[in-house]
Amino acid sequence: ESWIVNYGKVAKTGVPAVFENFSLNLRKHFEVSTFQPMPDYFACIFTDVTERKNTEKIRRMQYVIANAVINAEDFGELFEIVSLELQNFIDIRNIFIALYNPETNMLSAPFEKDEVDNIPVWSAEKSLTGYLIKQNRSMLLSKQDIQRLTGEGVIELVGTISEQWAGFPLAVKNNVFGAFVLQSYDKQDVISEAQFQILEGVASQLSIYIGQKRAEEELRENEQRFRQLFEDHTAVELLIDAETAKIADVNHAATRFYGWSREQLKTKYVYEINTLAKEEIFRVMDMI
Repeated sequence: ESWIVNYGKVAKTGVPAVFENFSLNLRKHFEVSTFQPMPDYFACIFTDVTERKNTEKIRRMQYVIANAVINAEDFGELFEIVSLELQNFIDIRNIFIALYNPETNMLSAPFEKDEVDNIPVWSAEKSLTGYLIKQNRSMLLSKQDIQRLTGEGVIELVGTISEQWAGFPLAVKNNVFGAFVLQSYDKQDVISEAQFQILEGVASQLSIYIGQKRAEEELRENEQRFRQLFEDHTAVELLIDAETAKIADVNHAATRFYGWSREQLKTKYVYEINTLAKEEIFRVMDMI
């Protein structure tokens, strides 16, 4: 029907047309220019625009992922966006993020899409993902490559063997904390060398995002620990604005010692509750 519509109309009306078409057999995109050389006939010029279309698709994917890295509320949202974009880019449906715990030498996959296996936690020891993390380099492996590594005793299979497996270390400042993995159970050569290089860029963006989130979480935990130590310390502790000497916060010991509530103390300046003169207090603060 589309053939009749696109070409038949030109043959009948003589009005030229330009459109794009994708050939499933050739796996190529074509720009088709068709015109009427004589009544009731049409002629076509096919231009291969596959490279241009792929470039547009890659740029769109990179833009969407980069935007998600900036704006995603959490890693679950980012993973969903990345998975969807990659499935539009590559015919692959099995993707997971593995996080490495060096203290236990265990791997966990908090985010995964897998058609065959469901392995949330496994040992990094002699696993393929663990091998990737130890080597700290990206790998594009065929089923034969995996079988060779298994036969040499380098790795031991965890779950179903893949026809093709692509893994990328997740790292910040060469400190590897996990891996980004894509695999196909039924097709070989799903990921080309060119696509593999693009995926390395995606892994780099994921590393930045996860690294930032982990740093933020660590900062929150440190702040909570400091707050707990501050609150529970038996000594009187005050947080004081260095420029104005106004009391910003106090711990429980301070409220018991001075006999005022936290809210009352936070309305005061330290020289109002100290025996030292105001000038002397500022002199001491300048020395700290």
